[in-house]
Amino acid sequence: MDRAVLAALAEDTADVRVAREIVAIYLSRLHDRRDALVGARGAAALLRAAHGLRSPSELVGAVGLGARCAAIERAARGGRLLDDATADEVRRECDRVERELWSHLEGGAPG
Repeated sequence: MDRAVLAALAEDTADVRVAREIVAIYLSRLHDRRDALVGARGAAALLRAAHGLRSPSELVGAVGLGARCAAIERAARGGRLLDDATADEVRRECDRVERELWSHLEGGAPG
């Protein structure tokens, strides 16, 4: 997690409450986005799902997850599908991001 990205989000929105709401919305949709990516059938579906998880992850500072999704996007553009090992890595990274962001929200930190 890049806490500087979270701080910048709070600054860009000019309202810590708005930034925290963005993070809460991200968390409320994280499992669905992860499941869409892991369950994608076909390169086009995988590309859409990876992008759908990458962009909001980067917005909230989950840069590691965003980078993993970007790599999956590149692979999908080449016609490669998600293998089991990568799917497991995505699940673990999503779990880590979820724990860190909930901790962030519960700790009352800005952003």
